[in-house]
Amino acid sequence: MSGKISRLAIFSAALAAFGLTGAVSSSASAAPATATAQHFIAHYSSESQCKGGGEYYVRHGYSSYYCLRESAGWGLYVWD
Repeated sequence: MSGKISRLAIFSAALAAFGLTGAVSSSASAAPATATAQHFIAHYSSESQCKGGGEYYVRHGYSSYYCLRESAGWGLYVWD
């Protein structure tokens, strides 16, 4: 599996396991109900840096974001 696909698989499994709670941080808006594209942006060393990055992407047109604790740090995922 490529790195991007494996991150998406791990992220999807974590969302299912946590039921969108636990180590997942999200933007104020709920996850979109329609099919949208999810994008991995980067890893951050802290949750607050990840949230700041997510808020930046929401201000610039993305609908929502999630910060997920991963072995490489806090992964930032955004949706169109």
